[in-house]
Amino acid sequence: MKQQVMQQIRWFAFRPNREVWWSLAVAAGGIAAVTAVLRAVAPESRGSAVAFMYSIWVGLVLAYVDRKSDLAEVGLTGRRLLPGVLVASAVTLLGVAGSLRDPSMAGATLTIPEAPRFLAMVVTTMAAAFAEQLVFAGYLQMRFEAAFGRLAGILAYAVLFTAFHVALVWLPGAVPPTGAGMRTFVVGIFVATCLAALVFTYVRNTWAMAIAAGLNALVLNLYVLSVRPRDVLVADPKALGTGIPLILGWLFAIWLTGKMIRREVWLWRIVPLRRQLSAAEQQ
Repeated sequence: MKQQVMQQIRWFAFRPNREVWWSLAVAAGGIAAVTAVLRAVAPESRGSAVAFMYSIWVGLVLAYVDRKSDLAEVGLTGRRLLPGVLVASAVTLLGVAGSLRDPSMAGATLTIPEAPRFLAMVVTTMAAAFAEQLVFAGYLQMRFEAAFGRLAGILAYAVLFTAFHVALVWLPGAVPPTGAGMRTFVVGIFVATCLAALVFTYVRNTWAMAIAAGLNALVLNLYVLSVRPRDVLVADPKALGTGIPLILGWLFAIWLTGKMIRREVWLWRIVPLRRQLSAAEQQ
């Protein structure tokens, strides 16, 4: 996979492999699991549920990174960070502007809630954006591009990301757009996501995509809060109890992975390595 990612990615290719199907299973399975859990829990607990389920998602991808021992395999790199943030922010802002034109958003105003709720929104929005971009862009899209080309990677990202967010607006208690509003909503997300995926295929930086997506999602949620407050899953102060530890845990996992890489000892090889040393000593 590393050689495939590092080589020139073409727009069209056909190199199917086990990793691309596993990435599809992780992304699609995660969508099904997250939506099922959110449908089962009470609306006031959805923020914490999102944080918990996303932690499992991120854990699966970090396990892959640990096995492959290369953070660049999922776009966790410092290269092209600033231009990536600027370009991705401009693209995702188009999606926010399109969402604000939806009839269900009529009369929406930028609403800043009380401090605990606003802090919860900031933390959980940025954490959710990192998880989503790591799964859909850094993991899924890069695997599809290596196997089937840029176009397939962009479409895989856009289709699954759109399906996920369309499913979220149909949660019990939510107020989904109807008729032309729903068509505008779906098309808007799909087009904006295609553009974001196009940016990622060149910048190859998951951090940049996560920062841009998180900031723009925060702005959109501040508008949605004024007209459909129950739809803002991240506005749950209780989510801070899981959101902050999750972010710290992810950062620690990434640091630990890098440390293992430098020592050329990976987590998944510790036990076999000890067995080899024991066998060598006995001989």
